[in-house]
Amino acid sequence: MNVQSIVTAVLFFALLGGIYAASYYLNHKTPKPPGCEDLKPQCKGCHDKNCINHPEYHR
Repeated sequence: MNVQSIVTAVLFFALLGGIYAASYYLNHKTPKPPGCEDLKPQCKGCHDKNCINHPEYHR
């Protein structure tokens, strides 16, 4: 392996990491649409209390 291919690979992964970080930042900066600020699912389909959608999970 030559040095140029290693530098190219490092720069490529740095670019991918930068794109991910920018996307993550911009996603958290975007406001939620009106009516979606505090949504809580009202699931009553199963009896699994460990499911995050079950109302008992949030108590």
